[in-house]
Amino acid sequence: MGVWSNVLETLRNLLATKQRSALALIGIIIGTGSVVAMISIGSMAQRESLKRFQAMGTDLIQIRLRAVMPGQSLGLERIPAIEQGLAAWLHPLAPKAVSADPVDIAGSRTYVDYVGTTAALAQLNDLVIAKGRFISPLDRYRRFCVLGAEIQRRFADAALPSDVGEALVFRGRVLRIIGILEPTSKGLGDSDLNRSIVLPATTFIRMIRGGVSTISARFRPGIDHERATDDIARWLRRNLPDFTANIIRPEQMIAQMRQQMRLFTLMLGVIGSISLIVGGVGVMNIMLVSVTERRREIGVRVAIGARRWDVRMHFLIEAMMLSLFGGVLGIGLGVLTAWLVSMVAGWAFFVSVPVMILGFTVSAAVGIFSGLYPAVQASKTDPIVALRS
Repeated sequence: MGVWSNVLETLRNLLATKQRSALALIGIIIGTGSVVAMISIGSMAQRESLKRFQAMGTDLIQIRLRAVMPGQSLGLERIPAIEQGLAAWLHPLAPKAVSADPVDIAGSRTYVDYVGTTAALAQLNDLVIAKGRFISPLDRYRRFCVLGAEIQRRFADAALPSDVGEALVFRGRVLRIIGILEPTSKGLGDSDLNRSIVLPATTFIRMIRGGVSTISARFRPGIDHERATDDIARWLRRNLPDFTANIIRPEQMIAQMRQQMRLFTLMLGVIGSISLIVGGVGVMNIMLVSVTERRREIGVRVAIGARRWDVRMHFLIEAMMLSLFGGVLGIGLGVLTAWLVSMVAGWAFFVSVPVMILGFTVSAAVGIFSGLYPAVQASKTDPIVALRS
């Protein structure tokens, strides 16, 4: 019997046992759909994360400073010398001091980041002012602050001071709100400015009695970032021996993110593959039941001249067709699931063709694997015993 004849007969058998075929298909559909959906969602999350990170610009750099001796802090008076010393590689440059303090919002205590910085931060992070203005060099020691978009919304919902011109109490002192930020992406290794209250660095350090912990800056155009990073590290070691510096570049973090996302996507694919294996076991179980129920049919086939190879191929094709039908439907289910997730999350929809090919190939492999043992068992059936049953 030719392959095409086997295919047509297999279709007739599957249609004759609709309920059993549907049960076998469900496992393959869910398994293939899980593989396609999980890998696609992981790829979309990777693209979205990298897109948002790259939107900040790959020419940003952050220098985190930690005092060698406890109790030391970097004062603002040293920033002009640092800015001048690093001017060959970096411009502009914004020092930052950060503190997280608890705030009661509608009876719930939450931690808010207070960021002391200069006007250069708005230029570095491309901050957009929704209302009012950002801090300026003229605000030296003034008790002014700018609210991030999310913290302003939460203050407004809780009927707390949240508008330009209103007074906000911080550590027993009154701060005047002078501006509100538009939502922005998270900075390079920074606290989230959407959830922050920004003050002039001079005001912050006077009230907190702390010091500068990080310096954000941008590479000058046309320089080699890797070589410039080495030069900056040497300059800091030579001129700030009482501090250790950790330099963070976007290229490094993007490479790390790519590696982490690849592992994450691989993990999702493995989890989805487990579902597909479970579906394959279901197909094997259904095929074994089919072999048992059709022993008389197998005996008649062998008695009238069918070879063991013919019997084996017939049941193997049946298992493969179940898996392939399930694979096609599963790919559709996976693509639909990925699309729904992208719509809910607001991501750009993306499904790669290799992922669909992978899902289809794996479902075919599962069909061969799950149908091989039942097919071999069917081919070993003794026609005399089968006809007597």
